[in-house]
Amino acid sequence: MSRYHSPRELAHAVQQAAPVQLGILLYSTERPDTTPVWLLPDSYENPAHHRAKFGLWPWGEAGDQVFVQWCVEKGVEGTAAPHFPASDILAARWAWPDFLAQARNRTFDARLKEAEARVGQSLTVRLQVFTATPGRSRDYAGRESQTVVWQTRQGRLVAQESSGTRLFHEQFPDAPDVRTLILLLSQMDAPDWCWIDFGVGVVLPLHQDTWEAQAIYDRILAPWADLTVAQTP
Repeated sequence: MSRYHSPRELAHAVQQAAPVQLGILLYSTERPDTTPVWLLPDSYENPAHHRAKFGLWPWGEAGDQVFVQWCVEKGVEGTAAPHFPASDILAARWAWPDFLAQARNRTFDARLKEAEARVGQSLTVRLQVFTATPGRSRDYAGRESQTVVWQTRQGRLVAQESSGTRLFHEQFPDAPDVRTLILLLSQMDAPDWCWIDFGVGVVLPLHQDTWEAQAIYDRILAPWADLTVAQTP
């Protein structure tokens, strides 16, 4: 067992345990011990919204947990694109289109079930949808947002909580699988202006004994490692 006191500390431990070279990106360098952290293989640029990656995000109101996840983002597009920097605009090189393709043909749901069996417990799945705001911080939460959290049961989604300031789609919590969730995302109003974060993983405690970094990589992150490879434009 090991004990970690911040997502950053855990990220460095996972970095040492991983069989491939991983770089570390902090969401905010001004608050390094409480900020979300990403781990990415290969060379990468910052910002790296276009990449699927491993994320270690603070979890819970007290910040005493961490969400260890594979995650992917959708940027702005279409009518919203002229109002944002190129790094925020969804394009062919982004991981998001590949994620959509795997979700639509049920490949992702099959992977989800296999990953749940590998970790030996339910996985946490989280969707966050935000309205992007030009000229503002990328921290869109609290403006117009919807967050839904599920637990998996043999690959099926079971809603645990839903919150936010806007309902982008009232049926999100009822989605039984990721394929259905992607269909609901396609039905949203004004999708061009929507920023989306999607992640799947396990919530672990901070400041308490938990898994060794090697087990965290092998059991939680390794099943998704191939999806973190950079997309070819």
